[in-house]
Amino acid sequence: MGKFSSIIDVPIKAKEKDILNVAVHVKALEKFLRRADTPLTVAIQGEWGSGKTSFMNQIHEGLCGENGEFIGIWTHAWEYAIWGTPKDILMNMMQGIITDIEREAKAFGNSLDMSEAFHMVRSMFFHVARIGAQAAAAQLGATTAAETLFREEEKGSTIKVLNDALSKAVEQSLKVAKGKKGFIFFIDDLDRLDPVVAVQFLELIKNIFELEHCIFVLAIDYDVVVKGLKPKFGARTEENDREFRSFFDKIIQVPFSIPISSYDLEKYIGNSLKEIDFFQSNELQKKLKLGDASFIPGVSGNVVPVSKLIAAITNYSTGANPRAIKRMLNTLSLIDIIQEELREEKKKSLLQEVETEFGLYEKLVCFCLVSLQIAYPAFYNLLLSKPMFIGWDEEFARKRGYRVLTEEEKTSLTEYEEFDEDWERFIFRACQSSSYLKARSNSISSIFNILRGVILSTAQKAPAEGDSEDDLQKQEEEIIEKAIRNGLGMASVTGLKSSEDQEEKNTYTRIRYESLEDFEKTVEGNLSESFHLFLDVKKRFDEKFQEGFIKYEYSKNKIAVKIANNKTYNTNIVKIVLRTNGKLKIVDFDDKVYTLDRSSTEISDQKWDKYIRYFNEYSENDVELPSAPESDAEASPAQQ
Repeated sequence: MGKFSSIIDVPIKAKEKDILNVAVHVKALEKFLRRADTPLTVAIQGEWGSGKTSFMNQIHEGLCGENGEFIGIWTHAWEYAIWGTPKDILMNMMQGIITDIEREAKAFGNSLDMSEAFHMVRSMFFHVARIGAQAAAAQLGATTAAETLFREEEKGSTIKVLNDALSKAVEQSLKVAKGKKGFIFFIDDLDRLDPVVAVQFLELIKNIFELEHCIFVLAIDYDVVVKGLKPKFGARTEENDREFRSFFDKIIQVPFSIPISSYDLEKYIGNSLKEIDFFQSNELQKKLKLGDASFIPGVSGNVVPVSKLIAAITNYSTGANPRAIKRMLNTLSLIDIIQEELREEKKKSLLQEVETEFGLYEKLVCFCLVSLQIAYPAFYNLLLSKPMFIGWDEEFARKRGYRVLTEEEKTSLTEYEEFDEDWERFIFRACQSSSYLKARSNSISSIFNILRGVILSTAQKAPAEGDSEDDLQKQEEEIIEKAIRNGLGMASVTGLKSSEDQEEKNTYTRIRYESLEDFEKTVEGNLSESFHLFLDVKKRFDEKFQEGFIKYEYSKNKIAVKIANNKTYNTNIVKIVLRTNGKLKIVDFDDKVYTLDRSSTEISDQKWDKYIRYFNEYSENDVELPSAPESDAEASPAQQ
């Protein structure tokens, strides 16, 4: 029996066991910081839940713990993010750091020089803060946050004066704290601040706390904090990405990425599963014979230890992110307890022993399904819709509205074992609707192949004499469907339907079809009337505009009529939406909306004039289309 039913989501403390196998990296960074010249700023970079705080805990203990060479100052940014305006957050964080320096220094003893130095710091801080109180700290424009907060409106109220006062206070502190080389400031959860405020804080560190004997160690998710530079540089693109990185390069001298790839995933998740009593040691050591084990890294042949199998599933789903893994483990623990209670109820009702219904086989299937549920809810939803996933085919893809593959794509995919079967190519198509899923299509396919192998490894019967290939295929489908339905019944209690539906809804908006023919195949019966009405409207557009001047982009129930060769981003002439009531919703380039139905199929001359003028303004084509006299008149009341 495990000690606890859940895995708590708290950072690893300094002296706890190195379950993630990062000791080498911790010691290396400690050695670097001991030898480093100052001032210095180091960024511990990693995504949400990747273990940044745990890593900093180890560094803090090694350098600032008992008999450490540095005085450690720890700031939790999220504590300041809860209350106040952006300006208040920045001011309170700065004041908190200054207060912590003084408190830690005085713990080693006090002196008149040190007290005077900190008195000067506090005086200067409140002086410049009062002068800049009216500044709007939340806005980043041409003026930096430091310049905005601490504007030189009176003689002596510059950042330089505060910087000098802090430098003197640090020097006096180290004289009293004999044997200490300097201060290390650990700033945790910086990416939990509003990105603009986080960027302003980085600017203030650069301008005020760039001091000798001072090292800043920041926990930061670059992709989150970088959003705070949008007011400064605009939206981040490939063209201006260098500007974004250059800003951080000026502030952060040493970027250090959390070594997720070094995490001992098999050991970590194996120990955790035993701790919550989901798997026993003998179950983890058991070996399964899979039909195809090529999807399990580090395995030769088809015999796979369960421990390596679950490590592979974890790597393909949550990855090595400790927080996501803990969520998955807690979900499994709850399902296990529910199954235990169900078995107890059956025993009571039957008054006899009940053979286990949640053994190794069921647990592995459940493990796969929960992994999909947490990491890829859109695919978990597909299983709810059609559990027999090796039967996912062209017809199912069309009903879901997935983009049709080109012939080149089909040919190319057959060369990869992840996509050489029809149902695997369905997975590839489903992934094309989202950049997130597209980047993980191989991993998703691998999970389903492992799931298939697990189910068939223990459940498939030996072929009977005379069984045809079709018979064997049908048998395999029946086994898989039964196992998936059983597993879904267990996992359904922990699903988040709302977020799943939202992801699917968002996915549909990005679906694209290669041609009118592909689009037509996806049109369901209740949209057929409006689709045929669209064909009439399309014919009119083709008559008004020369061939090649416009193009049609087909997506889920929508068509965009676009300028084929445009001068700027203004490309849509109209958007057309198919409605289930047999009507068309038309949205003009200027967001004017009207409807068409069989009783009113014509677009007014005034509308055509407006469309043609718009086309002529933004098209790169040399041929001007004829236009009626300019008119501002809108469509008739029947078309509004």
